[in-house]
Amino acid sequence: MAMQRNSEKVEFEAPPVTGTTVVYDGQRFQLIGREPHTRRDGVAIELLVWSSHCAECGDPITVKTPLNFGYPRRRCDEHRRPGYAVARKARRRSRNGWRSKAGRVQ
Repeated sequence: MAMQRNSEKVEFEAPPVTGTTVVYDGQRFQLIGREPHTRRDGVAIELLVWSSHCAECGDPITVKTPLNFGYPRRRCDEHRRPGYAVARKARRRSRNGWRSKAGRVQ
């Protein structure tokens, strides 16, 4: 399925198939299923159920999103921090491209 990744939103042109993988700011999310849901206004929709890992401790997490979404939840319930972004790895610029502190070319 075609997926467009803007700086703030993940958008699919059509519902993705189970097993689809999305990488959001370096964190991998794999689609494991779909779930019916009724919104507060009474409209029935289908939520996508994703499997990932907590950005803080690495424990497995399950995230539910609509078809098009902005920021997916990236931490487990124990490390939940609303309003605080997950820190990116420190990077520095080299002549041949971006390098992490470990020295690998990204």
